[in-house]
Amino acid sequence: MSAVLAPVTPTRQLTGHSVVFVHAHPDDEAIFTGAVMHALARGGARVTLVVATDGHAGQDLTGEGRHVGRVRARELRRAAAVLGVHELVTLGWGDSGIGTETSTVALARQPITTVAEQVGEIVERVGADTLVGYDEGGIYPHPDHVAVHRIVAAVARKQKDLSYYEATVDAETLARQEVRHLVLGANDAVRRAGAASVPVGLPTSRIGARYRARPGDFAAKVTAMRAHSSQIDAAHLQQEDLHSAYGVEWFTRSGPAGAIDSLLNA
Repeated sequence: MSAVLAPVTPTRQLTGHSVVFVHAHPDDEAIFTGAVMHALARGGARVTLVVATDGHAGQDLTGEGRHVGRVRARELRRAAAVLGVHELVTLGWGDSGIGTETSTVALARQPITTVAEQVGEIVERVGADTLVGYDEGGIYPHPDHVAVHRIVAAVARKQKDLSYYEATVDAETLARQEVRHLVLGANDAVRRAGAASVPVGLPTSRIGARYRARPGDFAAKVTAMRAHSSQIDAAHLQQEDLHSAYGVEWFTRSGPAGAIDSLLNA
């Protein structure tokens, strides 16, 4: 399903760039790349957000027993609008959960080529010059995150003229922050479910690009995170020094320099 959203009022410094972000679940876009997405849109780039799953395996923090997939779809639309996304595309695959999903439509059960074809068609349709996925560990080892890495990497290998970025986190930096980044708690949940222990993110030495969010981009990111209230506890976002955990976003890159490098140099 695709929806065209109202963008933020852009400047023209990044006009001509078309960037596709691929994320696993509703809320991942805000947590890991929200500031960069907003900055790109603010600079005039065309930002397309592709979300692979419906997120139905997530818990609803309200405890109201609602249909989580539908709730998260509404939250995603609100967050995408805040971040200046031009087009939101949901692929409609099922949330694989943490080793519990047996549905035939779960993302982690799909052939990589099948979903890569979906993403590749979107990349071609919007004329993307820049593609963003996840690092080889999925940022953290949720089955859907690992699947997104494999899917987006397959698209990048086939379309070699793309600037291909992988979103990650600097594990060494996060370990020193007073505010505990949400990905660390998510990784704890994976470990409790019996998955193999895999480090979160990448070491500092492997990270090639860091975006230190400007105040407006950080504010938009936090607002987008707040939109995902079924998944992110409001109290978490009221902590002091929130910027220490979420004020920088990290990427690696292969292929030619693209929109994110242009953003860093703007």
